[in-house]
Amino acid sequence: MTSPALHRSRERPARDPAEIQRRWMSFIGVGTLTGGLVLSLAALLLQKIDLTIGLSLGAIFAYLNFNGLKNLTEKVVKQAEKGQSVFWFWNLVRWVLFALVSGIFIWVSPACLLGAVVSYMLSLLVLGWAGYRWATQSKTS
Repeated sequence: MTSPALHRSRERPARDPAEIQRRWMSFIGVGTLTGGLVLSLAALLLQKIDLTIGLSLGAIFAYLNFNGLKNLTEKVVKQAEKGQSVFWFWNLVRWVLFALVSGIFIWVSPACLLGAVVSYMLSLLVLGWAGYRWATQSKTS
């Protein structure tokens, strides 16, 4: 005779969507900041101070940029018609801040800007990996 435990459903209990979003955002934040820290330490060991500054600050600003875009998107979804004008205003502010920060990086040195660009690319890789991981987990559950 077969054990009744073998016939039980292997489904996980449904999680709260807000909890899933918090875990996803924290995974992206930790991945981006950890990657930026590791690259910054490697540049520091090579005594490239400008590159170290760019990598570390670039990782922080890349995560803040992504988090700001997520919050703007939530406002558009919640506020319907008024949300679009709010989105375009704050998106313009976001781009102006991006240009100012990039100007400061290039003022420090081109290597500093290069470090920030590498950190931004790293954050995009972490975001893509997290999205792929989330998609494969949601298919299996």
